[in-house]
Amino acid sequence: TVSEFAKWCANPENHLNKSKDISEFRYTLSYIPMESMALLELRNEQFDYSKFQKTCLNYSEMTYFTLKIELPGGSGELVKYKLQSSAQYDVRIKYTSFEMQNDIYLIQGIDTIHPGLYQCERIFEVAPYLTASFAFDNKKFDRNKELTIVFNDRLFEKGFIKFNYKNGQLVDVPTITGL
Repeated sequence: TVSEFAKWCANPENHLNKSKDISEFRYTLSYIPMESMALLELRNEQFDYSKFQKTCLNYSEMTYFTLKIELPGGSGELVKYKLQSSAQYDVRIKYTSFEMQNDIYLIQGIDTIHPGLYQCERIFEVAPYLTASFAFDNKKFDRNKELTIVFNDRLFEKGFIKFNYKNGQLVDVPTITGL
């Protein structure tokens, strides 16, 4: 069911979400299955299985992730953390909006693949984190094999942060069969 699928995806034992604490920051990478993307798109509609299946096809050619950078126990807009000038704020906003996508990539074997889609969500003063969503073209790598997602943090200069996924981890996801 939809609720069982959501619980399975959120369960840390299934390793879809990976976190690393570096210095005062927490970096969390979450794999977002195409079924989750379809459910998000259809969230305001009554569940219709055939429409759900068709919507899943819209997300079947890419593999989606979300990277959350947060300051646990912090407050305010994350990009203002230890800000030294208003010019530095502008640089950070430009980086997260347009340049950060160049510092995110997937490594599999000898191949390095950059995201085909990228969007950074700004929430201003609401919470001490930022979220970047991105996706990789499935034709460029094998989702069945081990891979590493790398983020070279130039925002807070924490270096290369790596998240590993084992063989089959991105394909061994249950399917939704009904309500």
